[in-house]
Amino acid sequence: MDQVNNLCIMNPEIVTAIGLLMLFSSFKVLEKGFMTLLLAHIMFCTPYVMLSVSPKLRSLDPNLAEAALDLGATPWQALIKVIVPQILPGIVSGSLIAFTMSIDDFVISYFVTGNGVSNISILVYSMSKRINPSINAISTLVIVIITVVLILINVIPMLRKKKGGVMQ
Repeated sequence: MDQVNNLCIMNPEIVTAIGLLMLFSSFKVLEKGFMTLLLAHIMFCTPYVMLSVSPKLRSLDPNLAEAALDLGATPWQALIKVIVPQILPGIVSGSLIAFTMSIDDFVISYFVTGNGVSNISILVYSMSKRINPSINAISTLVIVIITVVLILINVIPMLRKKKGGVMQ
């Protein structure tokens, strides 16, 4: 099953884009637009999420869920209170990778969207054709947001460790 998952990652973007364009064109009831963009992004981001979450699921002790059920938890409570906290780092990293891939992707987005629908990569591409200072503002915002998130991700654990070390 892992090989099928990795096939989407190893496939060149242009091949995926043309394949999705042909697939969506064969469906007469589905017009190119936001729905095709959403389906395409879900399709090509899912393997990256699976790559992040699968190792956490494999390392999860199978007895944890059974122990939670034996202690009176419902299956839903066992999932939410026992399993999800154990795999949360994989979920967070997978969602960040998927978000980054979704923002970064231009080729697939360009092929599967219709008129009036654009994501940030198509917007930047359309702005680059004409002189527009908005592209500089968008680029600055993206760099600032990424920098702030990286600083928070790296500084918060250090502060927690330092605060925990002082108390002990």
